[in-house]
Amino acid sequence: MSTESSHLPLLKKQLVQLQELEVIIDSEKEILQLQDPNKLTAISEEKNQLLMAIQGLDQQFEQS
Repeated sequence: MSTESSHLPLLKKQLVQLQELEVIIDSEKEILQLQDPNKLTAISEEKNQLLMAIQGLDQQFEQS
């Protein structure tokens, strides 16, 4: 039970990250429709940073 409760803050953080990812993907879709390469590069970098953070959190889950 203590393991489950210790995972709760990580799960909440991961939920926020996934919600942020959803927003970024929606923005990315709009930018693709506008065909704006500069904005696409910026949103892709933002998405990659968030994906790396999500991966780091996944690794924390694996270690605990």
